[in-house]
Amino acid sequence: MNSSQDSHFRPEDTDHVIDRFGKPLRTEHRKALRDRLHDERKRYESMQKEKSTIRQRGKEDRGR
Repeated sequence: MNSSQDSHFRPEDTDHVIDRFGKPLRTEHRKALRDRLHDERKRYESMQKEKSTIRQRGKEDRGR
């Protein structure tokens, strides 16, 4: 897979996911997985934002 294809990949794209028997996931399982991945990404992004805010405050405190 080349880098241009990687940049288009979204974790919520679950159409390619297969179960342990090699069959595509049923629609309701795909939806549940997609929702879970979406929640995980939102949680990760908010943690990154919080870390960045903390770092910025630290830099401001050192600058005074």
